[in-house]
Amino acid sequence: IKLLEDHYGKKLIPTKEVLGNGPCHYFNIEGFEGKIGFISAISNKFCASCNRIRITSDGYLKTCLQYDYGLNLNEYLGDDKSVDDLAEAIRKTIYNKPAEHSFEETNRDEISHREIKKMFQIGG
Repeated sequence: IKLLEDHYGKKLIPTKEVLGNGPCHYFNIEGFEGKIGFISAISNKFCASCNRIRITSDGYLKTCLQYDYGLNLNEYLGDDKSVDDLAEAIRKTIYNKPAEHSFEETNRDEISHREIKKMFQIGG
């Protein structure tokens, strides 16, 4: 925040306006249209209230950006698969989201099931 304030010579003013339902904290900047938002995943662990999932372009449901596990939705597509089975698999996967991330871990190689894909490969 300080870098932006210094660069633009404007104060970022926190807004109490609710925009969406995610973990973003929004700010107004005097003289600018719109708002700027920050997701402070490292300094503010919001995992317990995280409501985000992603479906990758290759059909994989991810429940956390840090980890490589989730659900391969492709296994539930086809004539012999039921919508109920798919719904139950998605439900179980979401209910078993990780309790928290380890973004602050300095030795990332020791994190079990650490995601090695880049954000642009995931859709984040």
